[in-house]
This record gives sequence, C-alpha cells and structure tokens, in this order.
Amino acid sequence: MLSSGKRRARVRALAVGVLCASVVGMLSASAWALPAGRGYELVSPPDKNGGDVLADTSHARAASAGDAIGFASLTAFADTRGTGIETEYISERAAVPGTPGWSTHGITPQQGPLAATGAVFSLGPLFDGEFSPDLSHAVYRAFGAFPSDVNVQNVPNLYMRDDLRAPGAGHYQLLTDSVTVQPPPSGFAITRRPMLAGASADFSHVIFESNLNLTPGASGGSTKLYEWHDGLVRPVGVGLDGTVAAGSVAGLGASISHHTPRTISSDGSRIFFTDPGTGNLYARIDGAVTTQMNASEKASPESPSTATYWSASTDGTRVFFTTTEGLVEGDANGDNDLYMWKKADSDETQGVAVDATSGTFTLSFDGQATSAIVFDAAADTVRTALEALSNIGSGNVAVTGGPGGGGAAPYVVRFIGSFGGANVSELSADASGLPVGASATVETTQPVQNLTLISRDTSGADAPVTRNLMGVSEDGRYVYFTASGELLAGAGSFDEFPDGAGMYLWHDGALRYIGWLLRLDDVDRNSPVLTWSTTVKNALTVRVTPDGRHLMFGSHTDVGLRGQGGFAGADHGTTCSFDPEAAGACRELYLYDADTGSLRCASCHIGGSATGDALTAHRSNSGGSLLTSHQSHALSDDGRYVFFATEDPLVPQDVNGKRDVYVYDAATETQHLLTSGTSSSDSYLMDASASGRDAFFLTRERLVGWDVDDNYDVYDARVGGGLPDPVTAPAECSDDACQAPPSAAPAVLGSASQLFRGTEDPAPRLRPRHGARRCRHGTHRVVRRGKATCVRKHKRPQVRSRRAK
Repeated sequence: MLSSGKRRARVRALAVGVLCASVVGMLSASAWALPAGRGYELVSPPDKNGGDVLADTSHARAASAGDAIGFASLTAFADTRGTGIETEYISERAAVPGTPGWSTHGITPQQGPLAATGAVFSLGPLFDGEFSPDLSHAVYRAFGAFPSDVNVQNVPNLYMRDDLRAPGAGHYQLLTDSVTVQPPPSGFAITRRPMLAGASADFSHVIFESNLNLTPGASGGSTKLYEWHDGLVRPVGVGLDGTVAAGSVAGLGASISHHTPRTISSDGSRIFFTDPGTGNLYARIDGAVTTQMNASEKASPESPSTATYWSASTDGTRVFFTTTEGLVEGDANGDNDLYMWKKADSDETQGVAVDATSGTFTLSFDGQATSAIVFDAAADTVRTALEALSNIGSGNVAVTGGPGGGGAAPYVVRFIGSFGGANVSELSADASGLPVGASATVETTQPVQNLTLISRDTSGADAPVTRNLMGVSEDGRYVYFTASGELLAGAGSFDEFPDGAGMYLWHDGALRYIGWLLRLDDVDRNSPVLTWSTTVKNALTVRVTPDGRHLMFGSHTDVGLRGQGGFAGADHGTTCSFDPEAAGACRELYLYDADTGSLRCASCHIGGSATGDALTAHRSNSGGSLLTSHQSHALSDDGRYVFFATEDPLVPQDVNGKRDVYVYDAATETQHLLTSGTSSSDSYLMDASASGRDAFFLTRERLVGWDVDDNYDVYDARVGGGLPDPVTAPAECSDDACQAPPSAAPAVLGSASQLFRGTEDPAPRLRPRHGARRCRHGTHRVVRRGKATCVRKHKRPQVRSRRAK
C-alpha cells in the first residue's frame, strides 16, 4: 500500500493534470502551428449518424461574416426534418461553454418522395445558387409543390426560405406560381426544371427561368425569364414594344451556363436579359420599361449582330457585353469586341414640333401609338398621352413647352425615371389627323451616348481582339478581360505566343497589360463562360475583389507571365495534366495587384517543381447529389488571402502525400498550411468568409477534442479562434490509488470563551480528557511515539552549600 505522503502526491498530480488539460483546451495547442493566430474549431456536429459531410464545394456557402456556413451530407443527422438525395444543414458559431462552439440544424424541408424520373433527369430537390450574404435567405428547388399551391402541383417549383438561420420547419414562399393550373409534363418536357438566375441583395426580387407559361401573355414552350417580387410573378422578357417575347434568358442563360453573374441589380430594379430570337440584350427596369443595351450609336448602323452578356456593376448602371457588330465609330473590324453600356449623367430629350391650326396628331414609341392629341394641347396633355403607353408608363417622361404658331414653340419631351440616362428610341409623329399642309415632326435635341468600346486597339489597327471577360469590380470601374490582339505596344500577341490570349485591365478609360494565358482552356477556366463540368479541375478559377484592385486567376504555365509585374517564373511540373499539349503541367493560382502592378504566384512550389494542381473547388463521393452554381470565396475581399487545396507539399510540415489546404498571405508573400499535413486522407477547401478570417475545410482528421469519429467534418481555421476542448475526466482508480488521503485529527476545542484570551487573562489550565488514564503518586504522564505512559519521577540530588561544611 502507498504511504499517506505518496497518496497525497498522487491526488495533487491528478488535479494538476485536469487543470492542464483544461488550459490546453482553452489555448488550443493545434492553433500554435497555424498562421496569423488561427485556431481550429469543429463546425459540423460530432455525431453525424456515421456519415460524412458531402465533399462538394458547391454546397458549402459561408456567411460573409464567417459566423455560419451551409453544407450537405448524404446522411441525416442533427434535427433533420426532411431529406433528399442530399440533406442540407447550417452551422452557426455560438461559442457556448461546454459545447464544440458551433450548433447545427437541418434546413431541408419535408416533402414527398422523389420519383425515379426525378433522380434520372437530375430533378432532385436542393437549395440552389447563392444564399444571401448572412445566410438567412435562399431558394429551394422542390420536385413538386406544397399542398396549398394548387396550380403547380404537377411540376417542379422554386421556393424561398427567409429564416434559414432559425431551426425548425422554416417559412417558405412559392416563387414559381402560375395564373393557371399547370398540367403534368410529358415527353422531353419532363426533364425540365425551373432554374434560379439571381436575386436582389435582400431577396425581395428573385429571377428564374422556366419553360412554363406562368403569366398572362406568355406562350409556347421556350425558356422564359420571370421575376418574383414580394409575392407576385411577372415576365421579364418584355420587348421594346411592350409585348412578352417568345423566349428570354438571364445573361448567357441559367439553363445553359448555370452561372449568371449580376443579371439583377442589388436593389432588384434592373434585370438584364437576352432575347434568343433576335440576339439583342435588354434591361428591364422597375418591372415597367425595357431598354436595349446593344443599340448602335453609329451614324450609319451596321447589320445587327448577337450580343453576349458577361456581367454588370452591382447597381446595374454599367453592363458589359461582346458583339461582332461595330456599335460606335472606329469599330469596324467585324470581330468580337467588348463594350460597356453606362447610364449617362444626363437624360435624353426630344422635340416635337406641330405646325397646324386645327386637327390632331399622334406619337408612337417603339411601335405603340398614343391616342389622338389636339394640335394645340397643353404640355401636360401630351405627357399623359405618352404615359398611357404600356412601354413608357407613369413617371418616365416629362413634357414642357407648347405648340406656338407655326411650330415655333415645340414640345420638349425628356425621358426620366426608368429611362433616365438611357439612349432611347426616337418618337415618331403621325400628322394624318392634321389639315393638308400641316405637319408634326420629331427631333432628338439632346442625344445620350451610353456605349464605350473597352477592347479598343490603341495602335489604331482595330485588330480582332476579345475572347472572354474575366471579372468586374462592383462599381464597374475595373474590368478584366482576355484578348488575342496586341492592344498595347509591347503586349503579348500571336506573333510571340501561338495560342491563348492576353489578359488586360481596363480602369476608367486606361488599358493595362497583365500577361498572356498560353492555353485556350485556361482562357475559358478564367471566365464565367465555364463554371462546372464533370471534372472539378475545369471549375471556374478566376476571382476579382469587390473593389477590383486584385485579380486571382489560374494558369498551367508561366510562359507569357514571366517578367510581368516582377514575376520571376515558376516550375509548373510535369505530373498533373494528361493533355499532351500541356506536357503534364500543373495548374497554379496567380494574384495580380492593380495598385502596384505586381504579379505573384500564390500556389507555386518555391524552389521546387509542382506536383499537384491548385484547386479552389472539389466534388467527390457525392452520390446522386446535384451541383449548384455557388463558387468558393477563394480570394478575400481585400485581396490579402488566397485559399486553395493542393497535393503539392509547399511547406516542410506537409508530409502526408495527400491533398491539403493552404492560404497564401499577400502581405508577407508566404504560404501557410491550414490542415495538419499529416492526415492519412485528402482534405478539401470548402469556403471562406469575406475577410478571410474564417477558412472552412473538410478533413477526416481529429483536430480538436470534440471530434470523436474519422468521418469527414467541416473545420474552421479561424483567426482568433480555437475553443476549449472537453475537459477530460481523471482515469478510474485501482488499488492504493483509490484510497483517500488521511485526514488530520480534529483539534480539541472548547467554548468560544475558553478559546478567546485577552492580554490580561492567565493561561487556562486544561484538564485531562474524560476517561484518560491517571498516573499514581510518584509518577507523571509522558507521551512517547504517540503513546502515553506513566514514568517515575526522579529526585533531584541534594547539594550542600560550602557554608554548611
């Protein structure tokens, strides 16, 4: 048995161990190895019913603030109410003591079973597209309809949930409502589904494509673009004459490209659509009027040509498209050029002169004619007649002036409101109701110019140029695009590089050359024309910061980039691509800084040869789940952080030979490992917050004490993060370790009056305890080795004094 001293030492050691475990949990020892003060936090729940979080970046949507993230799984867990092919969840950071710090709830609603045809033709229910920045709103694509939505019971539908952050059944609003009962689809139509195309910032406006005729005036089986606004559905594809077009799509078409950037302005007032029948690009403004973006401003217009929408500013006042038609003077190459439509600072005005003494006249706007107007009508009467036209509407024109004798005082019609700052069609006057010899004429007195040729060849050669647009800043003042022509002296060209295209920045009228992308597949991967395919390596890689000052793009070679912006070059390796023309080169991510003009490779193996592609997306083991159009936030909004995953070991700590997640810090031009680099399985980038403070990734490794399985979990490598691990209870005792330490014998205490002694009180005389042994005369009590005994008293020897002698 242990002595009492050893037992006390063991108890003290156990107490210190528990305290140390708690402190280590609070400090998160794993965070010590992470960059910029980051700490690991387990985001998905520890108990996932034996399942993995779905390794699909398109389903991982982080809140801009980083305090929540949505993800999916093929397994149901947490408080799941409904399931689909995949079940979707939201985790929120709560930081509640005694918990992992994140709480998870299911967001998939209860619904009927998915028919076999639904699974075969990719009609599975899911939350599609982008969520609102705070993850409170999202659009759900259902295989059928909720019971109360009687007109659309037989077809797939879109619903908006506006309380995603709240656990529970949720509040849904039908977006794809119809004025008539929709019959069950037959034939090829059974494969069609409504496609989300965009939403305003607050989701009060949502646009979607459908082949169904949901509103009055819609007909035929072509794809049509609709807008849902505060409970009402209305057509977007309305022509200049006010009639609903037979077909219309958002931008390039959500049903085709599945990615339609900024086809609706942040406030929902402007929606951009293409009429496939004419190839024209239009803006539908305030749900009331339509203007054409690609209307020619040449004195002698060329033959019309198709316009291809690319993007717009977030407020919708700048729109970017390409066309082979020369729309401004000086563009005569007959090849693709990039244009910007910009809302003008002034409004267009037109003069209407009436030279008559009696009779009536009419005015027409894009094919719609007013009722008869008396020759000498007041200006307000003319305004009322114009506003009565469905393609003008109330509040969109102002009329001043008056007829005067012989047309000396013409009416001045100013296009305002929804037409403000736009180049509109010229009115036409019909004078057939006036006397013979009288007249009514129209002249544009203050024209508006909206178009700017972005890809103008500064050499004056007007060479064939534009390939694709890469991205645009939120205000539309920074525009990145690719062009095959040499737009600037000294820039790359086909003479130097036989394929690909050069990258350019247009900023407030000035062009700048960035470098050359040698391969056409890289040109496409760095453009919204391509978002997803069966291979995630083909996913969109380009990102532009909201202010436009930073561009991230991918390339399989440094040829055409070396020497640009101070970039010295990098070895892209020979082990990645199976394309013979690529010679096995790996894809790397580059970062361009428009302020300094610097170009850096964020993912390149410094001092070594690349052995893995740098990826911003991932999709594997996804079963029958469907893709969404969401793209990961791989570049922070300030341009400082680039997040990616790669099999290439970029730092010495990466020793597992698996895919790991990294961050490149542009402030220090350094790469940092975010995962451990020691996991036996691949790890994947999922998403990041707008600031880059939160980097979400997927791993099987148990990085915190709350993680109790080897399934794939979502983690957050959070700046300033790291939550306490669960406190580990001491191990169960055995044998001597179970004995409690000996307690000291209680002191013998008297009453309070006995214990208190003043300065003048004599020392009290303590009597023996009751029952204690009394020593007989001639002996006294002595305690030796804890035992009391009576011993004989010793007599003192007598000492005689000398005087006595």
